[in-house]
Amino acid sequence: MVDYPVNPVTQNEVLKNNSVDRLKIFKMILSGVILITLIVLVLVYRNKKEDDIESAQADIIAQAVELNNIEEFSLYKEQSGGLYQGGSNQPQLAQRVKIQKQLEQIQPLNGDGVADSSGKIGIVFVGDPYTKGEIEVLNDYVQQDSNVDPSLVFIDGSEDKFDTSYWEKSLFAWENLAQNVINENLTTKQVQIIWINLSLADYEVNLEDNIANYSQSLEKIIKNALVNFPNSRVVYLSSPRSASNSKDLEYIEPNSYESAFGVREVIKRQEEGSLKFKENNQMLDSEPVLVWGPYIWTKSYDGVKDFSYTSDNYEDDGLTFSTSGKQRFAVDLYEFWSKYEYGKSWFLAN
Repeated sequence: MVDYPVNPVTQNEVLKNNSVDRLKIFKMILSGVILITLIVLVLVYRNKKEDDIESAQADIIAQAVELNNIEEFSLYKEQSGGLYQGGSNQPQLAQRVKIQKQLEQIQPLNGDGVADSSGKIGIVFVGDPYTKGEIEVLNDYVQQDSNVDPSLVFIDGSEDKFDTSYWEKSLFAWENLAQNVINENLTTKQVQIIWINLSLADYEVNLEDNIANYSQSLEKIIKNALVNFPNSRVVYLSSPRSASNSKDLEYIEPNSYESAFGVREVIKRQEEGSLKFKENNQMLDSEPVLVWGPYIWTKSYDGVKDFSYTSDNYEDDGLTFSTSGKQRFAVDLYEFWSKYEYGKSWFLAN
């Protein structure tokens, strides 16, 4: 056998290639280690953030008392309790008179908005994405009860956008809601009751800023609603249910809890005369009144109190009701509207 001499150039290339291969392997291993380290750090940070948020929420909820529980409410960030101004759960006397007058005018209307005993009373609900399907369950529930006015039709206006600004600025939101009304074989002229229950997604730590932002946003949304439903007589306002169990870190307490102060503020403006709808909207049949709808925020999760639900009543996100939650919520709403002094006159059959 003849030994051929190794070409120094070839040998160098082999060594060089081996070195390059080892460097590539080293870089791949290093990249993998870095990636794993980053994943671990993200998970640790996320868990720490969730723990911090849960701890912060727990502290806030420990201080919070239901706004309508005026017997136990002291002060929350310098705000007094009560659904209405002056630490009361009742509107001002002049507002109560206006509310009663409007309630007396609610009656079945035909498609042209004219009183008709065979007509309908449309109730439009404007809500957050996680409320989808709740009004449909309520509608099915009340239609089976002979104690409820058979002319009532609840229209679900919950949308996929989780922000009050969507209802402020989007024409599509109101076009879609009008189509929902049509889908229920009604016209927009038959809608006389509006119920708004929306969250303020852009939460600010300062409560005064939150109250100002949320109440101003609500005011614009109400004006939009009245343009689309000019025969409206009563606008019910609710703050969202508790987000204490929310798994969405973008929407946690005290967002829901503090929204109630914004609701109180916009109602206060109408009570004091600074908020008038008809003077800027000549299509309105009369001056609609603002009043609280159901106050559904509670710190209780025992499932015993009204609007208190157990973990089984929620989906995994901690916000959306499960099937059992929607059914339970429909029962609670039935109990509320059938007894509420500012609602039972149109809810119950004569």
